[in-house]
Amino acid sequence: MVSREGTTPVTLSRQDELTLAALPVGGPPQTVDLSALDDYRVDAVRGRDGDVLITGLSLHGVEETLNRLQLFELVMFGHTGRPSGGDLRAILARGPGPVPHQWRRHRECRWT
Repeated sequence: MVSREGTTPVTLSRQDELTLAALPVGGPPQTVDLSALDDYRVDAVRGRDGDVLITGLSLHGVEETLNRLQLFELVMFGHTGRPSGGDLRAILARGPGPVPHQWRRHRECRWT
């Protein structure tokens, strides 16, 4: 894995390897859940020599932003239903929860 801090070796599970191997080469970018890295938006392209290059971007920042937005909406617009203080504490204690799959979809793009 390459980051701002440099290169870090990552050990992928067998399932992660199968997930990446199943990516459509030249197809649209896909969102995958890798056990070693979490959710990534990945793309597989064929190189000039026939090799397949898989690149990806972490969705951690996107999911974090959406979770904050859900919480903000709850606080700002949740008063319409007039939840009691106990209801609000229960919702906040549970947390915003996972991001629904349909929200993870991004505009289809091609990385170069």
